[in-house]
Amino acid sequence: MGYRYTVFLAAVLLLSTALFAAGGAVTPEEALAHYDAGRYEEARAMLEALDERGEAAGPLLYRLAFALGKTGDPGAGKAMENRALTVLEQEFDAGGGLDVAFYLSNAYRNRNNPTRSVEVAREATRRLDSGAWPEPDSALDRFRIGKLFADQNREEEAAGWYRKALQGFEKQPGRFPSYENWIRRYLYKVASDQRDWKTAGEMMRANLEGGRGSRADHDLLAVLLTRSGQWAEAEEAWRNLERMDPAQSDRPRYCRQLTIRAREVGTLPLESLDGEPIAGMDKDRMEVIMKEMADNMTAVQTGVAENPEADREAAQQELSKIKPVFVAVALEYAFQGHPIRETAFQGGYAPLIFHGSRWVVPNP
Repeated sequence: MGYRYTVFLAAVLLLSTALFAAGGAVTPEEALAHYDAGRYEEARAMLEALDERGEAAGPLLYRLAFALGKTGDPGAGKAMENRALTVLEQEFDAGGGLDVAFYLSNAYRNRNNPTRSVEVAREATRRLDSGAWPEPDSALDRFRIGKLFADQNREEEAAGWYRKALQGFEKQPGRFPSYENWIRRYLYKVASDQRDWKTAGEMMRANLEGGRGSRADHDLLAVLLTRSGQWAEAEEAWRNLERMDPAQSDRPRYCRQLTIRAREVGTLPLESLDGEPIAGMDKDRMEVIMKEMADNMTAVQTGVAENPEADREAAQQELSKIKPVFVAVALEYAFQGHPIRETAFQGGYAPLIFHGSRWVVPNP
């Protein structure tokens, strides 16, 4: 159904553009179809035609301002934004609906007036809570409600409405791409703040589909997949980064090997052997712990090698305590952007990252 809808929408857009070029009267619906699809050149021309006919209310003027800026006329866009703000204020004071409140709050944000933005957003959600406005059933209106809660820093309510909107948008692929991306960025931030790495990774991965995003975005995705314990996906993400730019492959290569070591462990600890939280640990302390774990591993292996009667099972159990901490701290070190390759090389423990056999007590 999604594919047929996309094809149908494309046909409608092409037909409306042809009719407009031929002198046909454009409708607001046609202009908005172009605008929502990101076809700002066509949207601008149609919105300007509507404005000339006196049929552009505040929300359409706001969109026209945005389209002007997107099509290389920021001066005209700024002037139109000022005009749109005045009209939106009048419409909101006269009891304007959800779209008016949404664009007015955005306009105040654009003017660096967060206080008025919050006031408008608060009044809008009050109208919704009181029943003065019906609960929206369209994905677009649910997105607008979510944004109005976000403008008030009411994160929980915003995230809830955004999730509802995203479910609706995903049933109409390609219809509102910029809003989908906006929602995923917001939900990514919420999930990251809550250390919900799996959800954060899902939001990031969806926004990078089709090769979108910078190398830094793909690096972040690999970090999120690793943090959430999705070892196979994380390993592939690091490998993709190696392929993207072989000249800068040291970090992803080391992180990929650490991910393999993490998969061998299964579940990484949140604390060091001394009970220190690993997340957020400072650089110097991580370097001390990595060196200690490496030295402890060497001592265990040396003791076994020099003593034929050594208790190999006990030695392996000791390595099984050391290895998870070493891997977890090394990954945290890399995630924080520190030079894992140089540090591991200088510390003499790079082989522990690249060779899982180093963590296994050999047979006699």
